[in-house]
Amino acid sequence: MSATSLTAAKFGLTDLPAVLPPLSPRDAIWAGMPELKDKFSAILTEAKTVPRTQFILNWGPWGAGKTHASVYFSPMHWPRPRPPIIAEIIPLHIVMPAEPTAAAALFYRDVVEAIGIDRVRELVRKARADLGDDEVRVRLETLTESRELGLALYLLGDKEKDQLLLNAYLLGSITASKALTLGLARTLSSTRDRFRILGAMFSIMTGLSIDPDIRKHGRVVVWLDEGENMTQLQAREYAPLSQGIRELLDRVPRFLTLFLSFTLAEPEQSYIEQIMGSALIGRVTHQIYFKPPSAAEALGYAKDYFRQMRPEGSSFDDYFPFEETSLRWLIESLSDRTPREVNKAIHNTVVAAEQAGTKPPLDQAFISSLPEGLLQQELP
Repeated sequence: MSATSLTAAKFGLTDLPAVLPPLSPRDAIWAGMPELKDKFSAILTEAKTVPRTQFILNWGPWGAGKTHASVYFSPMHWPRPRPPIIAEIIPLHIVMPAEPTAAAALFYRDVVEAIGIDRVRELVRKARADLGDDEVRVRLETLTESRELGLALYLLGDKEKDQLLLNAYLLGSITASKALTLGLARTLSSTRDRFRILGAMFSIMTGLSIDPDIRKHGRVVVWLDEGENMTQLQAREYAPLSQGIRELLDRVPRFLTLFLSFTLAEPEQSYIEQIMGSALIGRVTHQIYFKPPSAAEALGYAKDYFRQMRPEGSSFDDYFPFEETSLRWLIESLSDRTPREVNKAIHNTVVAAEQAGTKPPLDQAFISSLPEGLLQQELP
């Protein structure tokens, strides 16, 4: 048991609040913020029951829970609507490139590596076995609008071809002469080529069959974090990346869900529109604003966290390891009440109490005695 867990146990909890999102959905809990959770649940219910592609804009201040939501809402925490529903949810987690050059190419590489070419290879082989070689080849050429690009994906299912060389082709790291050895007349030469490949890969993952029955298809769910990195790109870098994302949304009109998260101090949506541009913002189907919680909402968040982190069989009240009045005072004293800041304040207060030998429930006098700035001190 870690030192943090030992401290938590002394204060009636299984663990102390953290500021970093958990690595695994199994370790993620959702505390408080019922309206926000309901918005996600409605969108994810639609994703499981309706074919259309979704483009969701998540935005709000730093520490409001956007990255945490992307971890928590893994398939294990999705709502369970009545059938018919899609066959599979395929989550991908991507960070918007921050490098000032070749942003579109970096985005493409990151998505392909998150997908895994081996995964696409197995799916192409299965599709060729299920649908037949000719149908799969025609379908891939149609999806990419290119004989060469469609053939490159089709050849993933051909065990006689050099698969390592095909991987290099799809990652854009192959010469024209090497491409010719694969029977491909050209390499990936443009942003449009790359996003045609991505669109076709998504269609391979969701199912190449044209059968409209949603039970025979999966849905790719892309969580694209740190959208504010787009503000660091010059126009010559931003334009192809933005165009590529638009093309991806247009090329995959079914069974794709894309969450784009922005961390912005500006509460006005117009600021995001300036960053994204009208063409991209016009494709947004849903918006989720992570508004800064009120004192009452932050208190509800803390109480729900305590409830979910109680040891089995415990009988502590809703506010323990605090008194009700002291927890209210603590939260009302915070100028920033995002989950991250509330977590820091609770964590630092409990650690300080343990170091001082103060037993719970912690009262307002103890909290008031803490050094100025300790509540918002960054966690190690």
